[in-house]
Amino acid sequence: MQAMSRNPGESAEQWNTRASAEYHAAWDAFGVERRRLSATGIPDGGSYPALDEAYDGAMDRLEAADSDRGDAAIAVDQERRNSDRAERMRADLDHRMTDEPPADPPRRPVYDDFRDENSTVDWDRFRQAAATWDAAQTRPGSVQDPFNNSPAAE
Repeated sequence: MQAMSRNPGESAEQWNTRASAEYHAAWDAFGVERRRLSATGIPDGGSYPALDEAYDGAMDRLEAADSDRGDAAIAVDQERRNSDRAERMRADLDHRMTDEPPADPPRRPVYDDFRDENSTVDWDRFRQAAATWDAAQTRPGSVQDPFNNSPAAE
């Protein structure tokens, strides 16, 4: 069984949809093989690999589809996170160029704002930004800039 992967030009959502469909088809095929084994009286007993090649093939297909579905879900999450970050930066730039109030209300920083390209969170910067946000929100009439992630924002 050849492993699935993202096709060239395919969006993360399309890949996720295709991988999910393959997973459901593999799950159905695995169920057929499991029922076939139980009908023939060969107990599978949850052991893997079994001596039956069709059952083993269905299990391998299911494992590959589950792995690909997980990879596709991660790609969708990363694409959405990057898209949200780009939209916030674009909105902030538009706001600074027009001197109009931002369209989105300021929000408290979340840890996803402090991930690097390896998906590692810089917890110190996040804690500092959250503390700065909380302190700014406790002062009457204060406004916090949600796009300034530096600890020395004040």
